[in-house]
Amino acid sequence: MDDAPEITVLQLPKFKAEATELIGTDGIEALAVYLIEHPDAGDVIPGSGGVRKLRWAAKGKGKRGGARIIYLYVVIAARVYLIRCYAKNVKTDLTADEKKQLRQIAAHLKGAQ
Repeated sequence: MDDAPEITVLQLPKFKAEATELIGTDGIEALAVYLIEHPDAGDVIPGSGGVRKLRWAAKGKGKRGGARIIYLYVVIAARVYLIRCYAKNVKTDLTADEKKQLRQIAAHLKGAQ
């Protein structure tokens, strides 16, 4: 019997707007199911406070050229926060300023537990 708490997936408003456009509601639902089963699947972004980046298929594209999902898994709270979603062809890497913003978001979300 597994006593681990069930993981909850929460969408931040910016993510919801971006992801609805890029991967659609079915894609968001599939992503949530995947992250419940594999919450640490993405690579940790260095300098981001523990935020992760995951490749995900966009509408009409595969994972490689598709969407990038930016999320935070807070283990102690059993929560995955979906933060951003963008197309790889729009942005390849995060800037230092964006990483700083992610660190601040991560600190806020971790403190909200």
